[in-house]
Amino acid sequence: MTADDKIAQIQQIEQKLQQLLMQKHTYQNELVEVESAEKALEDTKTAYRIIGSIMVELPNEKIAEELKEKEEEAKLRIKSLDKQEESLRSQAKKLQEDVLKNIE
Repeated sequence: MTADDKIAQIQQIEQKLQQLLMQKHTYQNELVEVESAEKALEDTKTAYRIIGSIMVELPNEKIAEELKEKEEEAKLRIKSLDKQEESLRSQAKKLQEDVLKNIE
């Protein structure tokens, strides 16, 4: 593989990293929203959920359970994205080291 090929591959990895970081940011925002909703739910006796174009009253326990599931899912996705990010960064670092060795 030539240096140009490696540089092109590094650029592709950087693009993937940007997309991955945007996804991670989305899930982090979702996690903050869920945690905020959980905290607000603790301070109220009545909770509502929007379904389609109507608002329906539901038991706090039901909403808390749904929020907990969303929180766990967001954390799991963030963890998965962290692993992917680490892998991509490692690949990019190795390619950069190879390119620099060939330049010297």
